[in-house]
Amino acid sequence: MSQFILHASTQIPHQVPTCPSLLPSALDHFIAGTRTSTANTGKLFSQDDFSLGSLQLFKISTDNISAIVQTINVPVAVTALHVSSSKPTALAVGSLDGSIWAFIASRSPPRLTLSNTSTLISEKAAMTSIRFHPLHPGFLACTFYSGSVYVIRIPGHGLQGDEPKILWTLASHSPSPAWNLSWTPEPYSAPSEPAALSSGIYSVGDDGHRHTSYWTLLEFVTDPNEMTTEDLIRFHYEEGVTS
Repeated sequence: MSQFILHASTQIPHQVPTCPSLLPSALDHFIAGTRTSTANTGKLFSQDDFSLGSLQLFKISTDNISAIVQTINVPVAVTALHVSSSKPTALAVGSLDGSIWAFIASRSPPRLTLSNTSTLISEKAAMTSIRFHPLHPGFLACTFYSGSVYVIRIPGHGLQGDEPKILWTLASHSPSPAWNLSWTPEPYSAPSEPAALSSGIYSVGDDGHRHTSYWTLLEFVTDPNEMTTEDLIRFHYEEGVTS
């Protein structure tokens, strides 16, 4: 029978880990977002929580101990992070006040460098999850404790424009929390044709029934620069989730 074996462990002094992620560009490294341990950990997403945060970059060494190789302190608790599957050096970090920080990971030695900061979300709610588009690292989707779901375009990554921009606000679970989401790649085109932009989003919330929602763009898009707020989003359904 297959078993998981503990390979390494570590502690972060005076910090509570909130969200970990492997670093695909350096497989012997991983990242952990944190919050200060002085706050009430039972109320992670409270608006009265003024916890500080940090990003901790770890290296798993040969003696099976995870060593911290870089610490980046941030002004609020880190509540969500994600590494792009299409660009493994791109990292997006969400926070307790809804801010988004974009980082680039160097390869040798692996280190994180801040590339962009965004405070687009005016409601100042805690971010509960953040996900890069599976093909285009210039697009992010994120869920919030307020119940809102946003699709955001960030600068760089080959996209036009120098400013981050909210493309859509999908308030599906409000006023209950939206906890997590996933982009849904769909094979709209043959391998010999331009790949259509994945445009389906599932989100999961909790109003006592654990609802899931699903949206897609009405028009297929092959160029990410053509994805704008003028494109129509269709809400497909919302139904209960039991697991």
